[in-house]
Amino acid sequence: MFRSDRTGRGAGGSRRGWPVRARTRARLRQLGWAVGLGGPLCRPLDRARSRAALLALLGVAAAAALAVLVAVDGIRTAPAAAATRAGRLQRVAALVLGDAPGGPTADQGGPVGHWATGERVVVRWTDPAGRPGSARVTLRDPVDAGTTVPLWLTGAGRLTAPPPSSDELAVRAVGLGLAVLVLPSLVMLVGHAFRQRALDRRAGELWGAEWAEVAPRWSGPAHGRPGTAAP
Repeated sequence: MFRSDRTGRGAGGSRRGWPVRARTRARLRQLGWAVGLGGPLCRPLDRARSRAALLALLGVAAAAALAVLVAVDGIRTAPAAAATRAGRLQRVAALVLGDAPGGPTADQGGPVGHWATGERVVVRWTDPAGRPGSARVTLRDPVDAGTTVPLWLTGAGRLTAPPPSSDELAVRAVGLGLAVLVLPSLVMLVGHAFRQRALDRRAGELWGAEWAEVAPRWSGPAHGRPGTAAP
């Protein structure tokens, strides 16, 4: 009884492990076909299918490696890149005037106004060179009249978007890495699918031609030919 139970479990374990081993052997066999190995029963179409699968796999692996390099390099250089971009711009403190230029502000004894995020107000500033400027801007945070908001100017004194932070640049690097992985991989997989369809179509054509040659010998009248029964 004990030996029978162990044998049954051993057989079950063998059956459970068989699909994994079979798939592994099949993959290794296809790899051998792709590099020109194989026995006399290995058809040229089998080698072509294996080469197409191997090329697609190598392409996806190369895209993954390149994506990791792009993302890691972008994250590593993000702080220096953020500092460089910020150094090309000038940060100024702009005074919030309100809805119209020259309107009363709190420091002038006028009424105090409040504006929410996303509203547009008129602000006034003086750049490091002493040049005054004003513009209507969209608020990134709630403000009161008479307070200041940070703005960024180009070297020519024109308003511009704030420079990205190192975290923003790191996120962009990760997104770029994902794009480098996904787009080439999709191209490889779609190309592999089209290649396999073309090979399947070719295999069907060859099978039809071979069957047209062999069929008469197997389905003709019984004159001692293989595959037919004597009347």
